[in-house]
Amino acid sequence: MIKKLFKAESWLDVIKHIIIATLFFSFILLIVFYVYLPIKTNKDDSITVPEVVEMEFDGLHEFITSKQLRYVVTQDSGYNSELPPLAVLTQFPKANSKVKEGRKLYLTLNAVNPPKVELPDLVGKSLQTVQLKFNAIGVKKGKYKFTEGPYKNTFVAAEIDGKTINAGELIPKGSVIDIVLQNGKGKQYFNAPNVVGKDKEQAEYIIAGSSLNIGEIVYEKTDSLQGKVIKQIPNPGSRVRIGQLVNLWVAVKDSLATGTSPLETDND
Repeated sequence: MIKKLFKAESWLDVIKHIIIATLFFSFILLIVFYVYLPIKTNKDDSITVPEVVEMEFDGLHEFITSKQLRYVVTQDSGYNSELPPLAVLTQFPKANSKVKEGRKLYLTLNAVNPPKVELPDLVGKSLQTVQLKFNAIGVKKGKYKFTEGPYKNTFVAAEIDGKTINAGELIPKGSVIDIVLQNGKGKQYFNAPNVVGKDKEQAEYIIAGSSLNIGEIVYEKTDSLQGKVIKQIPNPGSRVRIGQLVNLWVAVKDSLATGTSPLETDND
């Protein structure tokens, strides 16, 4: 019967034999790839990679080996101020990946000491710009403090524990920095300028430049210091506020004297 099956008396028989051989070898290959190799390589015995990111180094070895896995700590490191030193920052393969027993996990650990970063020059910058810069260098925003100044929420200084930190200084990454800003109101009170001995025009210029206003001007007879300011109210160095009036006494000849005296008040 076998001889009859494999006889080759015509081209049709040859083609039939080729088809039978092809089917036979295809069947063998299917058995090898879908039965033998999965059994040989334990394909169905894969392990799910556990999540170890943020896990502290103590106890890491016992945990990973209990999962029939191994690990390697890479030479690279990073820093996250929210995590303790030597906590796991990254892992590869990632959690929930399927791997074979004994596969190595490659781990990056958190640095023991935070790296140093340079504080950029932020004076005069807006609060939004300051926050973006802080995020970029890895420092944290602390409290807001306000000081007198005409430009609201404009950066004046940075402080750590009450100490001013200047641009270019190195600070630990993750530091908490208090931000000093202008309050947008300008200086409310300041010392009155001294215009005694100045020409009247010069005195008026100084007073206007100090955000004060000219009050009454009294021309007082005197034999010297013609055209000079001989007295002012409020007095030089006294506390004044923006827009406050300043009264002046100016020395003149008798024919120009007014004989009028303004009230000597601080205009409060």
